[in-house]
Amino acid sequence: MKPTVLIMVLLVFLLAACQTATPVETETPAPVETLEPGPTQAVMTPAVATPEPTGSGPYPGAVEPTKDDPDVAAPYPGPGEGGTPVEWDEATRLILAGEVAQLTQYDNLMVIMILRDEQTVNTRQPAMDAVLDLIDECGDLCVDIKIPIQ
Repeated sequence: MKPTVLIMVLLVFLLAACQTATPVETETPAPVETLEPGPTQAVMTPAVATPEPTGSGPYPGAVEPTKDDPDVAAPYPGPGEGGTPVEWDEATRLILAGEVAQLTQYDNLMVIMILRDEQTVNTRQPAMDAVLDLIDECGDLCVDIKIPIQ
């Protein structure tokens, strides 16, 4: 065969391969009929709501602190219970002055501190664990700060 004829045959095959297929009509499925429950069919009943736990604590089983047992840390406050917002510089001053009794840091850099006078303040630390570095810097004045494990 001549090269021109061969090229023409290849072009015809390529053009045929590039053509879109004609859409084929498909049948739509018949609608499904719903049946009323009979004597042998189970009937779904709504779930019964579980009663909320009773008690005044933040969660069931929480150990509330007492003046007689200073080793029991109060349940740490959640992010929405953070008290008064303060700037990081003020939080640094409170920590280094030994005014913090307990603190909790969160993954979003929020730090909630319960002061020795039982006030609660919150701040946002500049980097994760910056508050722990401050406690290390504080030394003996801060050794009794309670840090509940989350």
